Amino acid sequence: MMPEPFYRFEIGSYRFFALDAFASDDPKVFDISSEQLKWLQQELELARVIHKRCVLFLHCYPSELGTSSSALRDLIKRYGVLLERRPDRSEFTWSVSATMPMAFLELWRVGSR
Repeated sequence: MMPEPFYRFEIGSYRFFALDAFASDDPKVFDISSEQLKWLQQELELARVIHKRCVLFLHCYPSELGTSSSALRDLIKRYGVLLERRPDRSEFTWSVSATMPMAFLELWRVGSR
């Protein structure tokens, strides 16, 4: 059975979301399905209630998405989501953006053992 192309996980006080930007029928266009957007909004609302910081992994920048670009950017702004770009679906990068606090590095190091 194939795992969902979008998912979440947690490390400490951070909740991470990985989305699948290959929802478009056109392989040259990045896009997020409405199912993912609805799921993400519900998850972000829950994260807000339980006081988790959110980080989004994506195959492209939100501005590069097709029809879902505006909706995703609105969610990112509304919930204060930190963004990390994942270069492709086969390689999950653990690089940390400059906006993430040093505490994350320690949590990742401890959580990755």
